[in-house]
Amino acid sequence: MTSFISKFYPVFMFLCLVIFLIFSWPWEVEEKVCGRPNRTWSGPCIDSDCDEACLDLEFAAIYGSCGGTSYDCFCFFKC
Repeated sequence: MTSFISKFYPVFMFLCLVIFLIFSWPWEVEEKVCGRPNRTWSGPCIDSDCDEACLDLEFAAIYGSCGGTSYDCFCFFKC
């Protein structure tokens, strides 16, 4: 019995190490981002102004960006 244990102990420890590394690895999860038109925007769209308007006036917006025509400002949120 001791020969069995002495032969497979390194294999067992290696498998334990592999399992530990797999479950402790900092896996990155990409978050989904959803966009919708800014409700308060009017006039021509400039990216920096659109971004500020979304961050200041829209609740929980991550950023804002111009899209579609030159008058559309879209705010982006976590889905």
